[in-house]
Amino acid sequence: MKKSIYIISLSLSLTLVGCGLQNVSKENQIPVSGKIIVDNNEYEMKVGRYNWEGENTKIKRVENFSPIKIAKGFETLKLEKNEKIKLVIEDNPDLTVYLWSDDGKSKGVNLKQNYITVPSKSGYFIYEVVGKWLDGEASYIFDVEIK
Repeated sequence: MKKSIYIISLSLSLTLVGCGLQNVSKENQIPVSGKIIVDNNEYEMKVGRYNWEGENTKIKRVENFSPIKIAKGFETLKLEKNEKIKLVIEDNPDLTVYLWSDDGKSKGVNLKQNYITVPSKSGYFIYEVVGKWLDGEASYIFDVEIK
């Protein structure tokens, strides 16, 4: 009898949890994932800082933001000079791209139809992609090594 009650309780609990996960609103999944595509291969960018204010949710992450530190969690891409990278972020936010140097300074990068072109010189480069939506913004980080 105790076994039957335990099994019924466990089944009910799993059903409720499963149903709850199916109804997760989009605003609770912020920031959305950001990908880059190089030679038809997709890579998930690392999430940096973000600020989001939905109807029922306010989310913010800005503490200890360092693209240089965050880039260490991304598997550095080995690319050729002048290679193109496509940026793909859900809901097509307005995008701005920055190139970071080892000394912590950044500069804007030219973005055309969600593509950037890596430098024509060899070296190690960190990119920050900032997406802005009506409800907030998020930054995404990736790094490349140019041969």
